[in-house]
Amino acid sequence: MKKLSIFLLGALAFAATSCEDGPSVPPIQSNPQGPVYEIEGVTVEEPSEITIDLQDYADAERNIPVGHFLVSDFPAGCDMKVVTYIAKDETFAGAREVEATLTDNTVFVTPDDFENAYIAAISKSPAAKDVYVRFAVYAVNGNYEYRIGTENSYLGGYFLNVTPYPSDLVLEQNYYLVGTVNGWDVATALKFDHSGASPYDDPIFTIVVDITQDQAANGWWWKIVPQSTYEAGTWVSAANSSFGPEENGSEDMEGMLFASKMEDGEYVDSQAGCLYDYGTYMLTINMVEGTYKFSLAVPHLYIMGDAAGWDWNSPLVAEMQTSDYTNYYAFARLSVGGYKFTSEKDWSATFNLGIDGTPEITDNNISGKLVNGGNNNVMPEETGLYWNHVNLATFDFQSFYISTLGVIGDCTPAGWDASTALTPSADGLVWEGDIEFGATGEFKIRANDAWDISLGGDMDNLGWDNAPNMPTPGAGVKHVVLNLSQYPYTLTIQ
Repeated sequence: MKKLSIFLLGALAFAATSCEDGPSVPPIQSNPQGPVYEIEGVTVEEPSEITIDLQDYADAERNIPVGHFLVSDFPAGCDMKVVTYIAKDETFAGAREVEATLTDNTVFVTPDDFENAYIAAISKSPAAKDVYVRFAVYAVNGNYEYRIGTENSYLGGYFLNVTPYPSDLVLEQNYYLVGTVNGWDVATALKFDHSGASPYDDPIFTIVVDITQDQAANGWWWKIVPQSTYEAGTWVSAANSSFGPEENGSEDMEGMLFASKMEDGEYVDSQAGCLYDYGTYMLTINMVEGTYKFSLAVPHLYIMGDAAGWDWNSPLVAEMQTSDYTNYYAFARLSVGGYKFTSEKDWSATFNLGIDGTPEITDNNISGKLVNGGNNNVMPEETGLYWNHVNLATFDFQSFYISTLGVIGDCTPAGWDASTALTPSADGLVWEGDIEFGATGEFKIRANDAWDISLGGDMDNLGWDNAPNMPTPGAGVKHVVLNLSQYPYTLTIQ
């Protein structure tokens, strides 16, 4: 029986000995950071079975061996505690502790506990994946414990190929729109935009459509088909071969999606929706929750805040750009007095986005969730220039603090090894400097002496999404001015 609602952490596993000579250390902690006990003599072997089907183990009522320990030397009389971690790759970024037991020096995990940790750390997809396993080992004496090696010492690091429990939810990698938009021709259905991740991990798909006045007057009909139906090139009489609203002709702009199905051996088709409003709309579907929503496609978002004096006429109200009506980007000056995102220069805009809960702030970089109609401002810890991204489909946002902007390339003084810094204006929106360029080569602008944020391409309309390098302006010292005060962002060199 699966227990997907519970995510258990930690693994206490003990080997029988007594502990008499352990050194004095601080009391046990949930995440020990005290003195370590340096010792060799403990190794781990990967299990003989490295291909794991959780359902098979559950059906056989067997626990899963994930590692066997060989102990040739250990602190005198101490018990051994093993903490087990799993992760999606060998870096162990985002690793998850998994409940485990130690029996005869072998670490075992129940299928249910493995499934819970797998969903939390690896994926919601039922497809088989490699899962990396490693262990931290401690010597335990009553209320005291000592990490074997250092606080960064782990044993293992190998992978198991794990097939999780089968999912009752059947998702496909891509979905398509049919209806008035393409004359109901399945072969020419319009593909939804998607991140490319597993749909079990990212179930949100979006598409932008233009509904003309004539189409709206006659009714704009729609239905959704999965990749398998699209590849068939025609309608398929099978369960989950098409999706639509509950009632045929529904004019609802949002609601639940209902799939075609087989009932008593008979095929039951999904229904089609029909809209009578014209304009540019974004259709967002969530295939895990089984929902759809039509919303007016927003050409821009605006960043309003204390840095702009909360004045809609201020030039410091930044206009965010989009190419897909989902992801919006802009540089903006933000201050510790807070800021919000809106879809118009008006508090009564369709989208008036404030922070939902508490944002995560690391090195002045801010990330979190937004909520429409929220009254809470996002509150930075540092006033300055930020690069901002909002996903309007998920309400996720990031504001990256810009501490430096510089020129880098094989025609610049430090080549591609380091940036040559530009100097910011008081508001941080114009950066300039005298740079000596070479006669040949290329360059870009990058932020924070790293490649996470860079600018390039057309100097009269700088791009940020891995934009091309720019050619040298010619040999000699040139005055460079980077203007981020309004879009398009420009670079002038004289």
